[in-house]
Amino acid sequence: MIEIAGLTFAAFAIMFGGLLKGAVGMGAPLVAVPILAGIYGVKTAIAIMTVPLIVSNLWQMWSYRKVTEGRGALVRLLAGCVVGVVLGTFLLGIVPEAWLSVVLAALLFAYLALYVSRPDVTLTPPKARLAAVPVGVVTGILQGAAGISTPVSVTFIHSQRLPREAHLFAVSAMFMILSATQILALTAVGVMSWRLIALSIVALVPIMAGVWLGQYLGSRVSQKTFERLTLAVILLIAVGLLAKAVPEILA
Repeated sequence: MIEIAGLTFAAFAIMFGGLLKGAVGMGAPLVAVPILAGIYGVKTAIAIMTVPLIVSNLWQMWSYRKVTEGRGALVRLLAGCVVGVVLGTFLLGIVPEAWLSVVLAALLFAYLALYVSRPDVTLTPPKARLAAVPVGVVTGILQGAAGISTPVSVTFIHSQRLPREAHLFAVSAMFMILSATQILALTAVGVMSWRLIALSIVALVPIMAGVWLGQYLGSRVSQKTFERLTLAVILLIAVGLLAKAVPEILA
């Protein structure tokens, strides 16, 4: 009975994460991984989410493949991500994750404050293309060294004020690159097993159900509402980073 309850709770967590993913392009790991980690442990949770994240990102990329806005900056961002992940892998374990989380949370709060005080501020396409490679390298380094990439990358994409479809394509493409790199790394260090791969494939059912529902609901809201939902998820990420980091620092 306890096992069934745990599986049901985990399935709902994955589905809700998928709903956020479908609506605003991110949020699935933020919701699902902590809950799965509480039930099965961190390594198992990360492994279970790999296939669902890869497939859901591929699905959203295919769904919004016709959009062209922001592609110039996106290609540069992805190139930077690949380089950064390689560099970050060598830094793994050197950077104190708790203090890094605090810095990233502070950057997110600063961006939110800027957005609220000056909502008209936008990163223009020329500036976005110029900043894309350095941002991508930093994003990859953070992912490789600490498993944290959303604060920098999503903030960069959001600051371009892209239409909803272009925003979702860009976020999905970026997470696709990072997720593919992660599954290779997990396999290389021996974390992935056939059992976890099977569980990860089973997890496709709830996450894709959530993604489809999220895309349906998200397509029926205005651009302004979509912006607010994205900001709400960014705020949630910032609070989550602090909630995890502060106790570690105080301890």
